[in-house]
Amino acid sequence: MKLREPKLKQLKAELTRLKEHPWRKFDVELITPIFGGGVTAGSPDEKMPIRTAAIRGQLRYWWRFLQKSSGNSTTEKIFKAERAFWGGMGENGQGHASTIKMRVNRVQLAKDDIVACAEYEKDHKIQSKFKSIPKFKPFVHGYALFPGRGTLSENRETIKQKPANIIKPGIRFQLEIQCLSNQEKEVIETLRWWATFGGIGARTRRGVGSIKIVGLDPITKAETEAKGCKLVICSSVEELNAIDAWKKAVDCLQDFRQGAQIGRNHKKDESGNLLYHDQKGHTPQLGRSYWPEPDSIREIVNTHCKIHSPSHTARCSFPRAAFGLPIIFKFKDDKARDPQQTELQPIDADRMASPLILTPYPQQGGIYAPAALLLPTDECLNSLVLRLSTEPDNNADRLKRKGWDKWSTNWWDSSKANDVLPIKNHAGTDALSAFMRFFAQGGRKP
Repeated sequence: MKLREPKLKQLKAELTRLKEHPWRKFDVELITPIFGGGVTAGSPDEKMPIRTAAIRGQLRYWWRFLQKSSGNSTTEKIFKAERAFWGGMGENGQGHASTIKMRVNRVQLAKDDIVACAEYEKDHKIQSKFKSIPKFKPFVHGYALFPGRGTLSENRETIKQKPANIIKPGIRFQLEIQCLSNQEKEVIETLRWWATFGGIGARTRRGVGSIKIVGLDPITKAETEAKGCKLVICSSVEELNAIDAWKKAVDCLQDFRQGAQIGRNHKKDESGNLLYHDQKGHTPQLGRSYWPEPDSIREIVNTHCKIHSPSHTARCSFPRAAFGLPIIFKFKDDKARDPQQTELQPIDADRMASPLILTPYPQQGGIYAPAALLLPTDECLNSLVLRLSTEPDNNADRLKRKGWDKWSTNWWDSSKANDVLPIKNHAGTDALSAFMRFFAQGGRKP
């Protein structure tokens, strides 16, 4: 059949482009589980778990980050360059095709690779209230994947919310990219940043969905510093795989925010002995938080139970907002006098991405180390204004009367650093600087 002239020209142009700009192939491996990334929020796409559009979105983010951190481009110039580089809508409403083509091939995914995020214990009779919390699989970290854990009903017999599905690590696929010769350097640099600090799906800033690309070197500490970042890599006597390195990195954040004698008080009995939920002493009974947010909310809402009157000397402040928003505060005694569930959000948006990235960092010999990357924070934190919302609305009227539903007071004052133990004990001026020192010291000491 004879080709029509327009199609023939298009075919010839494509053959010329292919000859001048061949496809480059990259072998990619998933090294931590994928959470989300599908059409339904919090669930992977089981038929198409690795989507080209999702990868393109990740690469666009890291490309913009590199352009901003270079310091030689205005926002308008970056927007125009991004549209020319990656495609997008123009000012006149017309689309602009990307000069970069991508495709994903050879995705090796089996049915056993898609599993529930948590498993529930069947025999509730022999377990304490604490023990009926979901039991997690070896490659799952409950703190990093808490949105997908699911919950038990109040009688602890039935599942109130089913655990989300995740994709196990080990999945391999091939990413193919075709670009112009003058774009190749930028594309490779963007791929390296994505492979070192990004990932696939949701919660990638907590190391979920991390990947490695065969043949590409990881971003070095010197390269991160040149872009205004701070990278801390924890060396270890142990030779860790990617999952163990990821878990250690996330453990540090969990301990810093909520760990016994680090972020929260460890309960004691009348004789001063530390209390635990289990006989082996692995699970501490936690008391009041060392952070000022709970008492700040109690004071703002003007309600609290008898044993939890606001007493923190750094109230009213919210230093943990620096780790990302929203933050949901669930009070233990909300059925008595404590505030009901309260959410802390930025005033002009639903969320603020965390400037802190936790990831397993590749080392020589195929081993990994826990790593924390702190992105430049001036832009997102200096202009941060917070608001509080509650559900149900028993506290909403109080918030509105006091003006705290749109809270414009400074969310953190560095002069209060010595009043917040996790910050004071690690010589920080704010939550982020203190955490990076805590992480550099290896986190909680055994």
